[in-house]
Amino acid sequence: MNELNAIGVLLSKISVAIGLLNLAMAQVPSAEFIILKPEPVVPVIQDQQDIRSYISAMADYHKTDQFKSLFIVSHESQFGFRNGYFEPDIRGPEKIGASYGLWQFYDQNKGFNKACAINLQCATRQAMAWIKDGRENEWAAWKFRYQWYKNECDIKTKSCQ
Repeated sequence: MNELNAIGVLLSKISVAIGLLNLAMAQVPSAEFIILKPEPVVPVIQDQQDIRSYISAMADYHKTDQFKSLFIVSHESQFGFRNGYFEPDIRGPEKIGASYGLWQFYDQNKGFNKACAINLQCATRQAMAWIKDGRENEWAAWKFRYQWYKNECDIKTKSCQ
């Protein structure tokens, strides 16, 4: 009989706990689920259009400026192509330090990682974060666009084509 009383007390306590839990859960606003689209797939690179399409898709995905992204990659590394071939580890001609990959990340930049710089997906993610954070002037091609690319960029209208 004592065992039955103990079980009864235990069930009563469990019932009270469930009731309190239901009250607490009623106070929590209903959850909204956000289904994220998957990041664009890294394509097999055969020509510059593959790079353009991927950069455009990544800019849209990360909600960054597509024109700015394409301008930087085009002027920093010619979309990573040299002599008609894609070179993910393409290196810039700096006299001090070096720039690597499609985005030409400079080895003197804070947080530089060469393995990331020469990896299309990793480097593009980093570039999107930099552009989103307003760090586009880290790339000389963007910083000096009005001086170096006068046939494309007009300082009076603050625009490039």
